[in-house]
Amino acid sequence: MLAGVHGGTTRANVARAALEGIAWRVADIVAAVRESVDVAELRVDGGLTNEPLMLALQADAIGVPVVAGGADATVAGAAALAAVGSGMLGSLSEAAELLPVDRKVEPRRNDAWRTAEHDRWRAFVAATAALDQV
Repeated sequence: MLAGVHGGTTRANVARAALEGIAWRVADIVAAVRESVDVAELRVDGGLTNEPLMLALQADAIGVPVVAGGADATVAGAAALAAVGSGMLGSLSEAAELLPVDRKVEPRRNDAWRTAEHDRWRAFVAATAALDQV
């Protein structure tokens, strides 16, 4: 869902909104994971890692560095998971050490900003879910 669209809205605005939506949804997932374990960094791969803004938005949204393996690292990650599952590698940590690192993006925003924006995101999601009930 897009909200706040007006006559001055550009393609760039819509593209950024899509990236922000992805970043905040990832932040939702990381928040759920943090209920069980600490998250010191987020490792990402795939085509969207070619977009520097995506990595910056994710780092700011979750408050930890985002480590990009590059667009082609998805295959390496799948192979590493298979190696852990088959017992060829002993742990996910051991597998992570073998994965390529293309670049690392540090968060630039503080916790107060992050909390306020994440709350705003959650309110938006709740409001759009309410529209499904109408």
